Parts: sequence; C-alpha cells; structure tokens
Amino acid sequence: MKIHLVFAPPFRISKSMTVWDAALPPLGILYLAAYLRREEPDVDISATDGVFQGWNETIKEVQESKPNILCVSFYTGSAIGAYNLINLIKAENPDLLVIAGGPHATALPKDVFANSMADIVVRGEGESILLSLIRKFKKSTYLSNDDLAKVKGIAFRKKDGAIQVNPNDSIQNINLDDIPFPAWDLLPITEYRGYHLSKQTPEAPILFSRGCPHDCVFCPNEHWNLSKPKVRFRSPKNIGDEMEELARNYGIREFNNLADELNNHPRVALEICNEIKRRKLGITWKTMLRSDNVPENLVRAMAESGCWLVSLGIETGNPETMIGIQKHFSHEQIEIACKLIKKYNLKVQGYFMLFNAWEERGKLFFEDCASSMNTVNYAQRLFDAGLLDYMGWSVSTPYPGSELYKIAVRHNMIKPQMVNRWDEWAQTELFVMKFPNCSESEQIRVVRKAQTLGAKASILRNGLRLKDIPMMTKTAIFTIRTEIYSRFGNTK
Repeated sequence: MKIHLVFAPPFRISKSMTVWDAALPPLGILYLAAYLRREEPDVDISATDGVFQGWNETIKEVQESKPNILCVSFYTGSAIGAYNLINLIKAENPDLLVIAGGPHATALPKDVFANSMADIVVRGEGESILLSLIRKFKKSTYLSNDDLAKVKGIAFRKKDGAIQVNPNDSIQNINLDDIPFPAWDLLPITEYRGYHLSKQTPEAPILFSRGCPHDCVFCPNEHWNLSKPKVRFRSPKNIGDEMEELARNYGIREFNNLADELNNHPRVALEICNEIKRRKLGITWKTMLRSDNVPENLVRAMAESGCWLVSLGIETGNPETMIGIQKHFSHEQIEIACKLIKKYNLKVQGYFMLFNAWEERGKLFFEDCASSMNTVNYAQRLFDAGLLDYMGWSVSTPYPGSELYKIAVRHNMIKPQMVNRWDEWAQTELFVMKFPNCSESEQIRVVRKAQTLGAKASILRNGLRLKDIPMMTKTAIFTIRTEIYSRFGNTK
C-alpha cells in the first residue's frame, strides 16, 4: 500500500505575498510520515511540499506516485489550492481514499466536504487518528459508515451524503518523546532558504512543544485545543537528540523553534537551554517568548546556549486592546522583558497586529485607524529606545478556529467578496474584515506606514544584508501598490 502526504500549495499567490514563501519545510506532514513509517513499516510513504514545489510539480508528483491514500494538509490561505488538487486527482481516480487535515480542515470540516471530493477529515493532531484509519483500510479497502463512526477525531461523508463529525479524544495519549523525529529524508531540507532573519545556514524548523495555555482572541488554536493537556513539552534530551542528528546528518547550523512561547514552562525551558549548551553543537537558534514570564536565569541560559533572536507578540500599543484580545500582560511588562533580553545581547523582534477586534458582553469593539496608528507610534518608541531590532506587521484576520472568526461572523464583519474565497485571505494587500467608519484606503495608509517603519528600523539598527533584499523588495512593492490603491482605487 502507498500513502502520499501533501502540504497543499495555494491556488493563487500575489506579487507582494510573503506568507507563502517556502522558507521552511512543513513539520506536520513529516511528523505524520515518520509515525506511520515506524508503526506500519510495510507501507510506502512519500511526501510533497506543494508550497516549495509549486502547483504543477505538486500535481505531477501525486500523479506519478499513484497512491492508495492521499493525505492533504493545509492552512486557510491554501484551502482553495487544496480543494482544487483533491478534485483534480479524485476525478482521475474516483476510488482513491482522500484524507484532509490541518488547521483549516480542523476548524471547518463541512467546508472541506462542500468544496472538495475528500472522503475524510482528520481534526487536530493527526498521528494516532491517521494510523487508526490506515489500519482499518488495510483490513478492507471499503470503509463503511460503521467503521468510520468508531474513529474518534474525524469527520466523514456518509454514504447518503450527510456529514458526520465524530467527537475527539479528550486526552492526547501520545507522549511527544514517543513520536519519531520528522521524516527529514522525504524532502530536500537543505534547499529551503530559511527564515529571512538568520545567523547561520542551513536552517531547520523544530518544535520544542505542542499547544498553548492562552486563549488570545485572534489565534486559530483549535488544532491544538482538541487535545489535553493544552501544552505538552518534549524532554530536553529528545530535543537535543534531534538537533544533534540534524547537525550531523544534514549540516543544519540554525534552528527555528516554531512552538508557541518557550517560557510557557520556564523550568522546562531552562532545562532545554542547558541541554543544548551541554552538547556543544556550535548551532544557533531562535524562538518566541511571552512578555510576562521572563526570568533572568532563563534569558542568560538562552544566550549561553546559542539563542540569538527572540520574537515577542506585542500586538498593540493600546492598553484597552490588550485586555480585549486577552493578551493578559501590560506594556510595562513588554518593556521590562525587552530590556532584560537586550541585556544579554539577544536581538528582539516585535510582532504587531493592526485593526484588532474583540467582543465584550456581546458588544463589538475594534481598533479604528487612529488607534491602529497608536500601535505604529508605540513601535516607533520601542525602536527609538533601543528595545527592538526588528518589527513584523500584520492585519488582524479572523482565521477559522479562532474566537475572532466567531466574532466576525456574529457581527457580519467579513466582507461579502471574501466569504469562502480562502485564497484571498492570504493576500497582503487586502482586508478580510470591514470596520464601521473606517475606509479601506485609510486602513491601507496605516499599514503602509507600519511596513515602512519596519523596513527602515531593521536597516538602521542592523544594516542591509544581501538576504534581506528580497523581503525589502516585497515591502517596497507593497508600499507602491497600496499608495496607488489609496489614491486611485483597486487597479487589479
């Protein structure tokens, strides 16, 4: 039996889009491949990163693979690409079993069935669920309604066309140390360019943990929250073993911890740093931190173990927004954290989000253009004070799986032209939500100022490196396009 796993490519990419740049290999399908390969060694497993390969090459690889089961993982911005891929392949081979998964499918399984010929949706973390499905399929290539009704954590299309969504396990039984390292050999990991901020190359992603204990309004965290406990760490030894294996076998010199905040459990985080330091691998790494729980001994250990870049989710310059979106820390705490991190000569990247929205007792609140400019001005002050080295900007987007998505639906905030047009949601020059008394041209001017500030701040503090030029070029293109839009309207 042959299984092909695909990280779906977006169907359409705009000239200014950066979110879909193939910077790092997709960990999700590589974890699934490794787990299935260990548990079912007689099954032939292959994988394609559609974002890296592009649409045409992805279709070609799937067709040449001739799998018995096709597994397609995707985010919201690539949902249309995933649906088109599934429908094209399924039309050629109607008997092929197609299983969809990932954050978008987890949040909106009925959307998957309404727009594609997928047979099953896996909701949440997929290792044990996918294994159960494959073992049932191996016994009989016909999966009845009764068979599928017994598998927790899936949704499926019944033989009469109705959609059934099964409950998930309330407890995730797989210890993260018991999951094999991602199947790195299935993708050309040293060919990925890495995140645009790096100290060494080549770079690889790594997950120190899964899940997050917080409930920020904008975060599409349903993928992790279907399992308990909400946060699980790998052991320091397990993390160190993976780093050492990647450094030895693939020459990886830098690691990007893609897990949510490292300091969700400061004691464990400290042990991880000490383990990395003990191994003397000569690597560098970067991570996210939360601003309200930053012990000095942890920051010192991070610096001593090779960490050089810390990203903080600052989000907003408005205290009332911080409360509304449930960040639960203050700007004073942010500034204290920045000063401590800078004390140990680590670089700080601040992530900011414009035009946030939230709800209080059923009433809608949101940031207008003036309050969003407050955030731009706050970022400028942090930069002027030497507390930030880099700035990342985004517009608040109600991704399915987030509380913000539910709020946007309740208050009819999603623009009619954006409803179910998932490929449009990743276009950096468009806004998904509409705001009362706030024109899109005014919003674009705020975003343009934020993007320009981010580029200028980075160059002034760190100089212009050759590898920064593509990102700066895209920022310049965005600035020009948005200026044209704000003056003359959409010119597409």
